[in-house]
Amino acid sequence: MNFSLQLLLVAALFTVLIILVMAFSNQKILVRTFLILSLLFLAGSAFLLFTEYTAFQKREVRNGAIEIMDWQDLPEYEIIKNELTAFRHFQEFRNALNGYEMFLLDVALQRNDPKSYPITLRDEFIAQLQNQEYEPAYWKKIFAIAFDFEPKVEEFERANYSAVFSIPFGFQDQEEEEDFEDLTNPENYSNFERESQLIYIALKAQSFDRTPEGVSNFWDQNKVYFYTFFSNARYEKLCKELIDDLILVYEEIVHTPLHKKFYTKYDVSDEEFMDFPSKKFTRKFEYSWPFSFWDRRFREQNEKETIRILKEIQNHYKD
Repeated sequence: MNFSLQLLLVAALFTVLIILVMAFSNQKILVRTFLILSLLFLAGSAFLLFTEYTAFQKREVRNGAIEIMDWQDLPEYEIIKNELTAFRHFQEFRNALNGYEMFLLDVALQRNDPKSYPITLRDEFIAQLQNQEYEPAYWKKIFAIAFDFEPKVEEFERANYSAVFSIPFGFQDQEEEEDFEDLTNPENYSNFERESQLIYIALKAQSFDRTPEGVSNFWDQNKVYFYTFFSNARYEKLCKELIDDLILVYEEIVHTPLHKKFYTKYDVSDEEFMDFPSKKFTRKFEYSWPFSFWDRRFREQNEKETIRILKEIQNHYKD
């Protein structure tokens, strides 16, 4: 459009110049001829500018190009979006093929060992949790793993100490691993997935930073998720007995002289372990776990931070 405007200005100046020449020239016929031509030139330039301006306003196609302010207004934009969606599906399919390629490579390296597929699948389950760590969806899944979660009724079903004992405390040799049989069976596959996820939690617990600062920071940064996923009713059913027992055992132990010296000398594998602080007190508990729990905390020197957290949880659900 700039060229058309420039052309119109040139035509106007040329017409004015012809008029001035006509006023002072004796060659009237020749000058009039140039004047008529200049006027035609001026009219043509004006028409060209008008056409350009109208096309610009209506965003019409001119000379094979589309003048448009926002390319998303084009009908082709929806086609492009659909193509991008299809491309993402292609990427996912490609990733699946890459994963299958890695599985075949693993089978080859394991010399067709039938256990190689479960090992690869278990690593995948663990990697999925590692990639989600400390996001809301991660904590929702972790609680669903530790406490059996039934989606149909939105309810956790593993109560009291049972959740603690569902987490593997040690790892069997590969030859002694549980056989989940045919993993194409949905029930076998689901059980294998849960077992793999429990192993992830056990590995995470082993690598957890148990320094006093590490324990405090971890709880302070993530406690909102515990309070979010556990209503008062769920806490009463699933956690209250365990937390109350841990607090009760701690307070009884620390008020007993030389408790740290005792736990330095003995652990849960010793017969004397459940004689402290007294047999009368230890017999109140069905499991030795609350005592071995504090034995580990004394050894790690994070018992003060741990009891602070447990009492904070207890007080939160009392209020």
